[in-house]
Amino acid sequence: MYIIRPNVELWENKNHVQHIARCASVCYGSKGKRPFDEEKDKKLVENLIASHHLSVLRHDTVYFLIPEKDYKQNDDLYADIITLNNYNAYVNVKFNKNNDCFISINGQWSYENGWFIGKWKQYIVDEDYIKEYPTGNDIRRFTFCITTQISTSREFNRVSPNAISEESTRYCNYTKEKFDNHVTICQPFWIDVLDAFKTQYEATEPIEKVRFNGKNISAYVNGKLITKKFSEFNVEVLSDVKTQQHAKVFLGFLHKETTHYTDMVRYGLIPQEARELLPLCTATTVVYTYSIEEWVKILLLRYYGVTGAPHPNAKIIANRIKYLLEEQGYDIDNIANNMCKELYNKSLF
Repeated sequence: MYIIRPNVELWENKNHVQHIARCASVCYGSKGKRPFDEEKDKKLVENLIASHHLSVLRHDTVYFLIPEKDYKQNDDLYADIITLNNYNAYVNVKFNKNNDCFISINGQWSYENGWFIGKWKQYIVDEDYIKEYPTGNDIRRFTFCITTQISTSREFNRVSPNAISEESTRYCNYTKEKFDNHVTICQPFWIDVLDAFKTQYEATEPIEKVRFNGKNISAYVNGKLITKKFSEFNVEVLSDVKTQQHAKVFLGFLHKETTHYTDMVRYGLIPQEARELLPLCTATTVVYTYSIEEWVKILLLRYYGVTGAPHPNAKIIANRIKYLLEEQGYDIDNIANNMCKELYNKSLF
């Protein structure tokens, strides 16, 4: 089996078709393995639509900027805006101090209600334009690609407004060359195998993954494959209540579970049958696309813990999301504190 660390990436939507195809590829375990190809991306999106697999379209976003003078002179346009603002969970509507209207709509709703897009075509703007306005930033939507444990993706799925594309254990066959013939484990918060390997062998570059075959543990360090007997390897244990012995027994059990999966697939079970043997620590890749407001609501639960302490694995992911949103210019602590007062009648700080 392989061991990797959790990770979060912000995926910018620079091309609608390309972005949808990129998100869809995650479901089939092709994240980072499927090169961008305009014709293939277009064909993939067409096939998704033909098969009525429209949920992946939710990762796309259409933005509108409608000046006040336009909707005030058009009763039908004004009525549409009011309707969307009051009754549609898939649309974000905000007005700036000049009463100009900013709108973001997810791709599935846009596709299923194409008459809106046709009627409002002249008001479509790209994200680079919308983010130049403070109110535009309030409706921006962000796609995060997360690598974590299956158990941790559940933590986020439960509090997410359902724009999710996750690696499918039904279709992904981890005994195939595409996955290097190995089940991959995402290390939990209390164990750090990768940094331990980096420290012990003085790696000058980050180690992306470690291989453990039950007896030996190995990784490429500075371009050279280093193999060590697992019994002689010192796992870095991040929790004071855990020990080296805990970590080694835990990883040993995980290895046995992953071999049960690979053995049963080789004996003839298909992935959707054998997947019941995969441990909850199995690495999964999942893509979410939400507005800044929706992301902060998730962070209230999975980072700030307003309803109870978040699971440490979930907090690792949430912390990274918070950091990446702050890089986009958002004061997340302030937004979260104001939202907490509104939703939970208490302050975070």
